[in-house]
Amino acid sequence: MKKIIFIFIILFSVKGFAILPPLYHSLNEIKAITSDERLSNELGSAELILEIKKNESGYLITTNKSTLQVDVIYIPQKMIGPGKFELKFYDKKPKVLLDEETNELLDGDNKYIED
Repeated sequence: MKKIIFIFIILFSVKGFAILPPLYHSLNEIKAITSDERLSNELGSAELILEIKKNESGYLITTNKSTLQVDVIYIPQKMIGPGKFELKFYDKKPKVLLDEETNELLDGDNKYIED
């Protein structure tokens, strides 16, 4: 009985993040990003998402025309439970491409960049 009480005391007094497996953490983060209206405001409806890639601070979203960094900032919690976080959207940056045939730089609209 003392062990059970000790375990409950430890569980409810420890600051921590969720006890969710990493897959569910990342799914929650990606769902929050894709459902946030700041994403559609920043990218617009004409851009096609090609890749959402996890990095050190959050996710790098690559579209056909640009890239957008979204940081995931976890909020410390007093109780163990699902992790709460905030999203920080940065300004999108034009995607720079390399023409494979000519090795010249292209912008996101496949127009050659003038030097």
